[in-house]
Amino acid sequence: MEKQIEWTEAARKGMRKMKQHLKDMALKIRKTRNDFKEKQRKHEDTYKDMRSLWVLCRDYRHCHIAYSELRGKERHQIEVPADWNLPNEDTIMMIKNRIFEGMK
Repeated sequence: MEKQIEWTEAARKGMRKMKQHLKDMALKIRKTRNDFKEKQRKHEDTYKDMRSLWVLCRDYRHCHIAYSELRGKERHQIEVPADWNLPNEDTIMMIKNRIFEGMK
């Protein structure tokens, strides 16, 4: 289990920012997914939308894992990925470090 952080006002503010960032990302994913589906119905080129949707979902996943772990959740409580679909630990640590930098 990771060391619990001291919940100072700066830490609370950083976590609120991260939560809002996750909400904004989720909204953008929904909008992109709807645009993608609409273009598919019209038989238009969807490669750019498909790629941006994949990138958004991947980034959201890593941000969600980092946020949840900072809140004290263990990985098995957040997700149980398939062996071929493991999250990138370097990206998760980079996000956590960025959040910690904002808390100082």
